Amino acid sequence: MLPFLRLTADGEEHSIPEVVTALADQMKISAVDRDVIQPSGTQTTLYNRIAWAITHLSKSLLIDKPSRGRFKISARG
Repeated sequence: MLPFLRLTADGEEHSIPEVVTALADQMKISAVDRDVIQPSGTQTTLYNRIAWAITHLSKSLLIDKPSRGRFKISARG
């Protein structure tokens, strides 16, 4: 979650696909690992983990969700 918070520290609104790409590049995750699909077959594991991080950070009031699919760091974050 810390790399996610650091990425959003610019105070701008971000989308999940934008953050998935940026974090994968920052953490040097290979293209093969980026494309690993969840057992449900609906999304990649990377996307799923970032979506859960957003959920937890939002409940902790560390990020705000101004609109659907968009988020930014909060004053507390």
